[in-house]
Amino acid sequence: MVCTNQLGALASYGQLYYAFQPRLDNCNEGWLISGEIAFTEISDDKCTLKSPDQRSNVIPCDSYHSGCYCYREYNTSFENVDFFPNTQRIVRLTKGKSKKLSANESVKYSLTYQEAEFMCIGYGGILANRTQVENAQRLGYDCCSAGWVQNGVTFIPADASYDDASAVCANQLGSLASYEQLYYAFQPRLDNCNEGWLISGEIAFTEISDDSCTLKSPDQRSNVIPCDSYHSGCYCYREYNTSLENVDYFPYTQRIVRLTKSKSEKLSANESEVCCSNCFGGRLATPLEVYNASYSLGVDFCIKGWYLGWLAGNPCTGSNSPSEFWFYPTGNAIKLIDPMIKYFSFCYIPLPNHSITSPDPFPPHRVMSVCGDFNYPYTLTYQEAELSCIGYGGTLANRTQVENAQRLGYDCCSAGWVQSGEVIYPITHQRSYCFNSNNDPVKSWGYKNRNHAFCGFCYI
Repeated sequence: MVCTNQLGALASYGQLYYAFQPRLDNCNEGWLISGEIAFTEISDDKCTLKSPDQRSNVIPCDSYHSGCYCYREYNTSFENVDFFPNTQRIVRLTKGKSKKLSANESVKYSLTYQEAEFMCIGYGGILANRTQVENAQRLGYDCCSAGWVQNGVTFIPADASYDDASAVCANQLGSLASYEQLYYAFQPRLDNCNEGWLISGEIAFTEISDDSCTLKSPDQRSNVIPCDSYHSGCYCYREYNTSLENVDYFPYTQRIVRLTKSKSEKLSANESEVCCSNCFGGRLATPLEVYNASYSLGVDFCIKGWYLGWLAGNPCTGSNSPSEFWFYPTGNAIKLIDPMIKYFSFCYIPLPNHSITSPDPFPPHRVMSVCGDFNYPYTLTYQEAELSCIGYGGTLANRTQVENAQRLGYDCCSAGWVQSGEVIYPITHQRSYCFNSNNDPVKSWGYKNRNHAFCGFCYI
């Protein structure tokens, strides 16, 4: 009406562009006849206009107040004209200029999937698919606001538990996305790599060592799965199907997942065992199973964690083949330690309708070092070492058993008690910090006061 009173009409983007290009003295936001607001480009703060097929001005769907750009001549035939370029048919929508949002929304993201879909239909179009957006980007389209596409995945910023995250996605007429949906929607690179819940219970983008904004293939991922309180954003998929609630979301080729207690606390040995069994119907993985997943499949499990038998350590020390896992240096990193120490844990989840089996997690020679901690190993008196071995279902080893283990490749540079009260350690590889001047396969520190603290050797 303002423009009509000026004996004209709202200007089209093309009229504005050709009238003022290459530079405007007035770059205020303002209505155009297409319904878009001029000068609401996302990242360009210069007082210039992009070419018509490269613009990304916002189009409001609800209340929005702004100035206006008028063209002096009015032609009623313009009322049904298509004001968008033939080569680029995607526009950016919003609900209003200052819509207030709930805790589960952000100021930038104000449309549910259905609202976005209806809004596109209202403009005589349809919700774009990913390929169409990619084609638009190749033609110069720039938009740094995440938005819905057909069959799409979107990130909702929130501070939500798993149940709350499920409710957030349900409110968007969808459900939490699976890892595969996230992977195929955004691969190979995301502009948004925030941590977020997936329907499997894992937290996307919590890989151990990969800090790039990429996603690993589904059978190589190592995202953490919380066993207790954890708050994060969420990745939603637009379609919800109740039949998906009982789907197995883990790859058939790789059944080991990494567990934690919460965002700020890891798990003790017993907590690891309980969570794996009660929450996933699984059992703790053996060190060799975790090593196989890392060595053969490329899964990044290179971090200290709990295993079956309450063994602990980092399985990625060295590069032995799986058949030589228990040899130096790889097997040297696996020990029995204080079960109250908090680590991640590695849980083996059986395939659907498969029974759970419990393989032997210990090396063939059956000797394992028991210590207080990896950083401070010498914490056990003779009696404490003896009781620890009994607690693990074994006995304190004798010297012969440790010597036999050494002949089978066992190497441990932490001196420990044996039954006789002697403190010894077996080595297969001489090194500066673990040197045996006499080249004895088992180095002896002699018989010590049994109240002094060392490690111990258990025969399991």
